[in-house]
Amino acid sequence: MSEERLNRPGLTLKETFNLYLNAINTTDLEALMSTVTAGPKMVFLTTSGRIIDTVEGYRQFHIDWFSESDWKIDFHMMELHEGAEYGYILTKYHYQGKDPDGKDYESDSYFTLIFHMEDGMWKVVQDQITPIKK
Repeated sequence: MSEERLNRPGLTLKETFNLYLNAINTTDLEALMSTVTAGPKMVFLTTSGRIIDTVEGYRQFHIDWFSESDWKIDFHMMELHEGAEYGYILTKYHYQGKDPDGKDYESDSYFTLIFHMEDGMWKVVQDQITPIKK
């Protein structure tokens, strides 16, 4: 696989975010984790309101999700702010998948990633998903 799919020094926040999205859409765990903080702690607030507060927990969540095959997600970036040390991206997404009973379902959510500059690379330190009620 190409190393261009991995995070590296010198990328802009938007370029790093695009790597993140590509990793989600291709279920590429290595590429996804290259965009996540190297430290052991982070905050992930899931659509169900669950808090995952470790990088290993975030990794395991994505291993479990990526093992599912009947889903599709479309992203629309709404706002981006790139500062010197921190940045954030607000995105809206539409998700199509199966519930635990195998029935089709769709949902829309706001998705906010907070990034911190680490060793010249933007790294996710917080991931928050807020469902949009219909």
